Amino acid sequence: MKCAVGGTFACLHLGHKRLLLEALKNGSLVVGVSSDAFAARMGKKGIAPYRERERALREYLQKCAKGKFEIVKLEEFAGPAATDASIERIAFGREKLAAALRINSMRRKNGLAALELAQVGHFCGEDFKKVSSSLIAAGKIDARGKRLAPLVLGIGSKNRTKIEGARRALKRVFPKIKIRIVAVGADSKVPAQPFGSQTIKGAINRAKEAYAKTSGADYGIGIESGLFRFEGKLFDIAFCALYDGEEYTLGNSMGFALPHSIGKELVGGKKSMGRVVERLSGISGIGRKKGAIHFFSGGLLHRNEMNWQALMCAFIPRIAAKNGIA
Repeated sequence: MKCAVGGTFACLHLGHKRLLLEALKNGSLVVGVSSDAFAARMGKKGIAPYRERERALREYLQKCAKGKFEIVKLEEFAGPAATDASIERIAFGREKLAAALRINSMRRKNGLAALELAQVGHFCGEDFKKVSSSLIAAGKIDARGKRLAPLVLGIGSKNRTKIEGARRALKRVFPKIKIRIVAVGADSKVPAQPFGSQTIKGAINRAKEAYAKTSGADYGIGIESGLFRFEGKLFDIAFCALYDGEEYTLGNSMGFALPHSIGKELVGGKKSMGRVVERLSGISGIGRKKGAIHFFSGGLLHRNEMNWQALMCAFIPRIAAKNGIA
């Protein structure tokens, strides 16, 4: 079976190699490489000339493909994948699914059978971000995904319990990488006392805004606490959204059931838990300090524990993906 793969291959890294090896599993390979003119039309800047990119690719494939490959110069989007009847399969990263579907649409218009789709997972570096030519060119990682520059994370809050919770979590997730946390104001765009899915929406909104506001951000972090109803009781749970500029992952903290009298005051959303607990505890701004969990637990627990748990859990899908678990 002949399989098509396409790309600019600005810097041949482990992500490219993983894609090529997966594409080779069931037969031969046709690799389309963007010409200098096509790359320029796509907005690619500062990349090596086609001749150098093609040479690096050919040298690699000669070692692993045993002659079962050909390289073609792409002057436009689809290349031979849209017109060559001998090509039966196309391999691509998950962000290229729309492009693969578009190529199949073009094939049908040309009277050809649709290509079998082979979506290949990303290869992630030690920062759990997709290894890409742009990150390599920016000097953030090397071609093997090793982090070279400090990891920059924008957090969508200036609440110190969120910042300290994030700092604690990040030290555990990245024990060998330098971290820089930037706290920025971000609007959750949900009520002051969120319920249910409003909590998750608020975390996502904060993460995306934090990413946009932080220069050179690798991730945006959004943390939002909200109330969830289970078994007729209200539980306080913190959710974290972790946004990398393309997609977000979610995690949540431990939760605790509110005393019945507190829950009754909060039903309807007219009061926030922070205000209610401020009145009971006599501690102004308790939500920015040790939190309601500290008050209700008699000092056993601290709000930043909920925040660091939520952030660490938001990393779990990324850690699993790096370990090959989709």
